[in-house]
Amino acid sequence: MRSKEKKNGNILIKVLVVVIFLICVGTIINLAPNYIQDTLKGKINVIINNSNVTKKLKHDIIVDENEVIYISFEDIENFFDGDIYYDDKYNQIITTSDTKIAALELDKKEMYVNSSKVNIYASIQKKDDTLYIPFSEMKKVYNVDIKYSKDSEIVTIDSLNKEQKMGNSSKDASVKYKPTTFSKNIDKVKKGESVVVIKKEDNWYKVRTEKRKYRIFKRYC
Repeated sequence: MRSKEKKNGNILIKVLVVVIFLICVGTIINLAPNYIQDTLKGKINVIINNSNVTKKLKHDIIVDENEVIYISFEDIENFFDGDIYYDDKYNQIITTSDTKIAALELDKKEMYVNSSKVNIYASIQKKDDTLYIPFSEMKKVYNVDIKYSKDSEIVTIDSLNKEQKMGNSSKDASVKYKPTTFSKNIDKVKKGESVVVIKKEDNWYKVRTEKRKYRIFKRYC
């Protein structure tokens, strides 16, 4: 009888251990599911003013061997210039910003900005009936800063018309996937390193590091 009770007790202990283990696993998954950041794997992500717009793109972005960044006609129309148009008479694209008008002819490495000729290093590309414009050659037209991180395969576009809040870390710190102590570390910042501060959440800052170029959390310090 005692042997049977002891056996039942051991089974109960094993069941409790399994339950506790499953709870721990579930908690970890909830804190950092697959440890995936706000990025889409397998393609170049696009961050515009701290928002990942990759899912909203009509066409994948193109970065050539010289790291010229191309954005499709349709996506420029969607995100930057609703009045962009193709002039079939002169075989050129006309695009505008608040202060500039730019004209780019197909197959020519030049554009006219407010009627002044500007030499560029890349021309418009056509792929599968879609026109891709060398957006990185047009930073001054749109008054943006555009960068490509080859390691993380992320293109970041920041409007220079919008002031960004910068901060320097007061010490070496880990960057978390979520604003919790037990969340996965996905990056580190060194003391004095600059980050873009997106917003503060309780005692955490949501930041974007120079290295990774996407939104993450760093503990307030």
